[in-house]
Amino acid sequence: MTPPEQIEVLIAGAGPAGSTAAISLARQGIPTLLVDPALPADPTLPADPDLPANPGLPIDPDLPADPGPPIAPDRPAKAALSAATARPVDAALPAEAAYDILVTGPALRGLASIGVRAPAAARPADAIDIRFAPGTRHIVDGAEAIICDRDAFRHALHQAATDAGATPLSGTVTALTPTDTGHDAEITTPHGPVRIKARHVILAVGSASPLTPPALPHASGTTTVQRFTPTPPHSPLPQPLLPHPTLALPAPEPTRTPTASCVWALPAPNGDLTIGTTHLGPPSPPETLIATALQTLTT
Repeated sequence: MTPPEQIEVLIAGAGPAGSTAAISLARQGIPTLLVDPALPADPTLPADPDLPANPGLPIDPDLPADPGPPIAPDRPAKAALSAATARPVDAALPAEAAYDILVTGPALRGLASIGVRAPAAARPADAIDIRFAPGTRHIVDGAEAIICDRDAFRHALHQAATDAGATPLSGTVTALTPTDTGHDAEITTPHGPVRIKARHVILAVGSASPLTPPALPHASGTTTVQRFTPTPPHSPLPQPLLPHPTLALPAPEPTRTPTASCVWALPAPNGDLTIGTTHLGPPSPPETLIATALQTLTT
């Protein structure tokens, strides 16, 4: 296959934001390239050590049977560079760490509408424990949510994007140069660097990426997530373990650093417990943030 010189939409980042964008675009028949280092490497992609101007990347021609309306030929050619993920928080968790996530009922229905199926190992979460202050609990029934492994959920999104007709590429977008017709993108892949032209670019890589504009000073913070396996009697986890997914929204404490703005806990039948927290203010060590989260959950 002769690689094209230009792709219509380049999406950097295959997390939930990037993958759902790729699915929606590909279902409309729009040629879409989804780039993320977590995607499987393509052994057919040739190495390109000299980084030629426009080698392009192969695009899967097998689009869905109903690709949707064609791209309007008279629309502006200038690319739109947008951020598809929130910038205020930086992920402090190593990429290889495993943990669970909660997918809400509305999110599940939205994903089902674009052909995304929940992972087979997902477990239902019909009630959520919401806490606004120490000692207060509000059990919300009928949540229709699920709890599943983060990596399994990402794999389901990646598979749905591929099934819809998007082209996955294992790699990292390292540079974007605006042009009159879009952007020149440099991508580092397991087979060497490549460059393509994209009419439109969607950034879904988070605030830690050098491609993302710096966050506003008042919007800085850190998100940390960790999966625990309790080892009584010295386990730091709440005892007994929380029976429901728990969301704690503690009141702001201006004199306390770091200040938790949100803490969540997701129990598993085997006794594992995923704990996550978002803190406002300057970055703090993950172990400090998790300790603060545990204190919030046990008071």
